[in-house]
Amino acid sequence: MITIVFWLLAICPPGFGVSTYMGLQPGLSNRVDAEKVFGNPVQSLSATLFEYKLPSGQGKIYIEYRSKDFVVDRIERKFLKPVSRAALIRSLNLPESAEEKRLNKEGKLEEYFGDVLTLSLNYASAQPDKGVISISYYSMQSFAGLLDKARNPQVQFDPSACRELYFWAQTERDVAKRSKNTVRHQAILEILILSQRGECEKANSLTVTYKERYK
Repeated sequence: MITIVFWLLAICPPGFGVSTYMGLQPGLSNRVDAEKVFGNPVQSLSATLFEYKLPSGQGKIYIEYRSKDFVVDRIERKFLKPVSRAALIRSLNLPESAEEKRLNKEGKLEEYFGDVLTLSLNYASAQPDKGVISISYYSMQSFAGLLDKARNPQVQFDPSACRELYFWAQTERDVAKRSKNTVRHQAILEILILSQRGECEKANSLTVTYKERYK
């Protein structure tokens, strides 16, 4: 893991916009630029999604292009083994609190870091302690769409589940974000995710603690 983090520091130095990966900027660089860095694709996964070989280090690179002009829309750096969140937060100089979180279709956690970053940490499971399996770098347009989905998910509610708590947590999330309290923001995001999944007992327990702490 130390080798992976050192390699990330070399290609994504702190203080630089980390949405630029090995000189490639999603939304600006194109397929010609990408293949100057990585060579020809190892395989084609779709008309716009390709796998490339890393010049050095272990893992895989996936690049997704826009269909109309083959401009890079997303770059995904996949690790051979999960890497700890703490190590990546330090090496990429990310804020401790993500701008948004969501569970993908496979039920795995994704954390989104915005502003000039436009990247996500993608986890091995729904729990962050299981480690990060990949980092995705997005164009501004693609990232904005993902943030919108994270903020306005199409939730399938169980009739006996925690609909009311979910909507309260959505409103409280904005309050917590304005407070600029990282711990508070992380806590309400956790409640939001649990209530979205219908895990009402856990969500209610965390909500009681949250309300006592942030009266």
